[in-house]
Amino acid sequence: MQKRIKEKMTTLVLIIMLIHPKVFTQCRCNFIDTLAKYDAGNNKELEAQLQKSVDLILDRNHCDIRIKVRLTDQVANMAAVCEQNGDKYIYVNPKYYRCARDSLSEFEMLGPLCHEIGHHVLGHPDDKTGSLPYKELDADYYCGYYMHEIGAKKYEALRAIRFLGSDHDRRTHPNKIVRMNSIIAGYNRAKYD
Repeated sequence: MQKRIKEKMTTLVLIIMLIHPKVFTQCRCNFIDTLAKYDAGNNKELEAQLQKSVDLILDRNHCDIRIKVRLTDQVANMAAVCEQNGDKYIYVNPKYYRCARDSLSEFEMLGPLCHEIGHHVLGHPDDKTGSLPYKELDADYYCGYYMHEIGAKKYEALRAIRFLGSDHDRRTHPNKIVRMNSIIAGYNRAKYD
């Protein structure tokens, strides 16, 4: 009985977060604060799961590049990285991933992976200039496109950025409203291709 009540309360909180921005922002802050509480868990299993997800996204979108997943605490969340030997990686902080997964479904968590794959397809990590707003919007466009191609509904493609994105423009990333528009544009393009 208590488990069902907890599940219903969790669902209610998620609905409120989607509807009311002030509550959403407060919950996002709590999310960031709790990130430090997560231990590494079974990283080999998580890395294998994420690698399968990346391979599936690449396969469904007919991408002929090889991208490996590496779990590391050297990044705050996720990053597309091209190593000196030319190997392409998506670095994923396992604590970040597990914490985000508590609020997002595993399917919705494919959105950030699609975004990082977009960076690789566009060659962003190769130029070594780091994150810039236009690059983030380009990767978001690909995120929307790829999410459509793997069967996501539009709200599923947007869910991660709504939860994890910033309300304000940053030096490296635009605000989440601008980014959501880019995801929608990519999603709609895939829908009509």
